[in-house]
Amino acid sequence: MKNVIKQLKWEVIEENISSNNIIIPNKKALFRDDNHKLLGIHTNKYYVFKNKDLKKLCREIEKVSSYVINQFVELNAGKKVLAFLKHKDIQHVNDIAVKEYLVIGNSFDGTSSLFVGYNSHMIRCENQFTDSKRIVQSKHLKGGVTKEIDIQYILNIFNSQKKQTLYAFSKMQKTSISEREIYQLIRLIIGKREFDGPNKKEEKIMESIDEEITYFGKNAWGLFNGITHYTSNIINRGRHTFGNVSGESQRINKIAMNFLISLN
Repeated sequence: MKNVIKQLKWEVIEENISSNNIIIPNKKALFRDDNHKLLGIHTNKYYVFKNKDLKKLCREIEKVSSYVINQFVELNAGKKVLAFLKHKDIQHVNDIAVKEYLVIGNSFDGTSSLFVGYNSHMIRCENQFTDSKRIVQSKHLKGGVTKEIDIQYILNIFNSQKKQTLYAFSKMQKTSISEREIYQLIRLIIGKREFDGPNKKEEKIMESIDEEITYFGKNAWGLFNGITHYTSNIINRGRHTFGNVSGESQRINKIAMNFLISLN
């Protein structure tokens, strides 16, 4: 479940793990301090990058960039937390107005290391997409986080990721597509075999594709927006899920991105 919040008010606390009043060595558990829900279990070597660290990092980015803290997203009851920093001005992707975000993600359950992402949120139709990259390669090992994180390092990763994504979008706009390629992508997304008949999911995807191709033209950019329209407005029903950063929407968007890049 996702929870979009303006402020991140709770913190992570570390506790020993015990059984029959005996403390289990070299292990610790992470809990929320507001409701004491379990976030993860790790070895003592695991460095906890707390919410206060994330907020401090965001404030430092605000000081040296055009991005300001907009909101936070909690996933899985806080096991993963995302900070969204919004560009102060409206940006444009392939001449289309977008709200642009810098996303920083942190997990407490060990499923991912710290990452930074580029997010575009199309104004005309609420299509959303996030492309992300790790800030640190290790999953919060002591020394690995504090040593590698500095503001310029993060901004360099972000700007590199943004440049790659926008270049891919530009090439998509110039790449014509066929009905066969549309069908191939749908098969990849829904796991459809060639001899399977149409189903409701495929029909919904095609409705989104037809709508966006009518607007953008029969090119890879139109097809990509058809998929992000489906994930943003059909799967997530137009809710402000901010970026489709995780779950089924992320999986589908990534399949589409990789497939369409391969056409160039």
